[in-house]
Amino acid sequence: MKNNFQLITLDTEQWEPEQKWLNWRHELGTKLPYQCDLVHAGAPEDFKGMMQTLVNLETREAFTHLQYSGNQLRRTQEHLKDGFRDYLLAFVRHGQGSFQSGGEVHWLKSDTIYLIDTALPFSKDMYGNCQIVFVRIPRQRLQLSIPELKSTALRSVSCASGPGMLLRNYLLMLPQAMYRTAAEATQFLFRSLNELVIACLIDAVSDSSPNPAQFEDNNYNQKLSFMRRNCVNSEFSIAHLAEHFGVSKSTVFNTFQDRGTTFTRELRTLRIQLACNKLGHHRQSLTELAYECGFNGLSQFSRVFKAEMGMSPRQYHRLQFELADERLEPDSE
Repeated sequence: MKNNFQLITLDTEQWEPEQKWLNWRHELGTKLPYQCDLVHAGAPEDFKGMMQTLVNLETREAFTHLQYSGNQLRRTQEHLKDGFRDYLLAFVRHGQGSFQSGGEVHWLKSDTIYLIDTALPFSKDMYGNCQIVFVRIPRQRLQLSIPELKSTALRSVSCASGPGMLLRNYLLMLPQAMYRTAAEATQFLFRSLNELVIACLIDAVSDSSPNPAQFEDNNYNQKLSFMRRNCVNSEFSIAHLAEHFGVSKSTVFNTFQDRGTTFTRELRTLRIQLACNKLGHHRQSLTELAYECGFNGLSQFSRVFKAEMGMSPRQYHRLQFELADERLEPDSE
């Protein structure tokens, strides 16, 4: 305990293998400040998790360093009755997943920062071995600083330049610094973090003229938007993208390479996002769904989906509805 701070730790290594997930879900459920459902698709004994949380008992600010096997967290309309309305800043240091709210699916990527509004219902799925830094930010603090901030369940924070770059580097160093800081100085670490988040959001909603990096981001986003509209075409290629924007294929290739990704990877991600949305909201066979999402059949779809999401399409559907066998028409995988 650091004066007005409380340290909470959780580690699955203390439990027997068959009890790891059940105990983790129970203990985490009692320690989270908001209500939610936690679901794990794999075997209970395969789950691993370690959590360290530092809570400011006066301001409600909290910092959490979490390493765990993938699972799903759902916050429904029923859960919103708990009155919790603070924001969660999530820095995905390692791992990937998806975020669903209001019928939209967003892809969560490594080395990316997101702001989650817990006052809105959402479902967050993380896959594989994940490492995430969570920071609880009181809602009033952001509203007072940015009254024009629009309500949205998920907001990504650009780390390419400006305050976003500083925020990313701050969060990278924060886990070690937080637990090695004198009690009197800990509150200033939270204060600096909050100021950086506010700077990022002000920068995002500002009407000032964009800098060259923002022009590049707009150009990149235009390409992604065109890909999103055409990803259902199984024949869609980098040549089609280059032709539409009147540039060479090598130019398009470099556009993605400069951001540490590829055309193929982003196209696959868009198709998987579309598939996740359909799996959560539509009744149809998996074969039909595969073709509608731009895949060349069920076999390719199932293989790519499992590689990206860590589970089969049917397993993912079960996580969404827990009634997959009744809602999906029979089909082999």
